[in-house]
Amino acid sequence: VGVCIIDRDGVIRFSNSSLRALFKDPANPRLTNDFPSLYLEPSQHREFLSRFDVEGKLRVETIFRGPGAQSRWAIMSWEPSQLEGREVIVVWLFDITELKAVEQALRAKSDELERYFSSSLDLLCIATLDGRFIRLNPEWTRVLGCDLKELEGHKYLDLVHPDDIAATLDAMYEMNQARPVMCFENRYRSLDGSYRWIEWRSQPIGGLVYAVARDVTDRKRAQAELVESNRHLEEAN
Repeated sequence: VGVCIIDRDGVIRFSNSSLRALFKDPANPRLTNDFPSLYLEPSQHREFLSRFDVEGKLRVETIFRGPGAQSRWAIMSWEPSQLEGREVIVVWLFDITELKAVEQALRAKSDELERYFSSSLDLLCIATLDGRFIRLNPEWTRVLGCDLKELEGHKYLDLVHPDDIAATLDAMYEMNQARPVMCFENRYRSLDGSYRWIEWRSQPIGGLVYAVARDVTDRKRAQAELVESNRHLEEAN
């Protein structure tokens, strides 16, 4: 942690080796004694000083000029103190530049996954092992006609066709044994009361189920019509 003592004018009266290492530029080995000049925006010092006068202490995140004029993020804390009978401010600086870079990368990845989740034409689902929806993508609304708020947090067995309950419970048992369930089909009730055939590929991970599904109702209907057509041909022969 970088530590320094500054006076009301922003002049650095003392600095420890960590602070000097944080700001020292190989091209300019002397650390400036003007604390406001270390900010990326020196005018911020007046703002922070005003807040310090009102609040008595200060703790903020701000950006400083690092070596080579590269910006560095730091958590900065101010505390009032006395030095040789004069009012001074003790400043602590904790460099969080790497943490900020990680946060930014995670935020970018999260935004990327959110865009994928929202735009996928597949039915995406995150559920608990005991059969409760946690997160669904908008494609569910198109297929079942239900608002996502009506589905998320509810048990999916409430929507499963009565004739498919037993098979669905068997699939749930497999996932509770940490085994994936692939190409499983069951029927879900839509808002208009009709049932849609859903084909699942589900993987249990860390106490949750992550699933990708598709509405295969049209395919199942076409298969049924083909079987019926073949039956009629066989009867005609």
